[in-house]
Amino acid sequence: LFYAPCGIPIASLADRTSRKWILSGSIAFWSIMTALCGLARNFPMLLAARIGTAIGEAGGSPPSHSLISDYFSLKKRGTALSLYALGVPLGGMLGLYLGGHGNDWWGWRTTFIVAGLPGVAVALLVALTVKEPKREKQNAGKIYNPLSALSLVAKRPAFLHMCLAAAMHALVW
Repeated sequence: LFYAPCGIPIASLADRTSRKWILSGSIAFWSIMTALCGLARNFPMLLAARIGTAIGEAGGSPPSHSLISDYFSLKKRGTALSLYALGVPLGGMLGLYLGGHGNDWWGWRTTFIVAGLPGVAVALLVALTVKEPKREKQNAGKIYNPLSALSLVAKRPAFLHMCLAAAMHALVW
């Protein structure tokens, strides 16, 4: 309810501003909200922190995809984006493993705090080390209308099949 809808305006913002700062800010917000889950004292507080986590997470992929696209040539881009995409299953696996053990060792509240706080350091690392590359000339300065882009890709059967497969995968996951 929050991750996907927030990703669209964040992606649009990344098209017009510094992707590095959007990514860094999103990681920091995502991480702080994750840590705040451990401080929740009731369900509404936990729900608000989880919504904040989703909003922060929504700012991760749009600027990352854009940065990767400008860092790598068209020939190497697919590999680079595939390696980036491996973060989801590997991070999920690591998160489930460490989250389960953290719950046993410290309880769920402390585990959320321990899981969230290192992300603030990662956000700082991104801010200090990631260079904003020159935008690819063919796309530089263009502002895309999400509805016209959606209508363009919706006419492609492969895209529709991919969406159906992704939806089924998400349902199982």
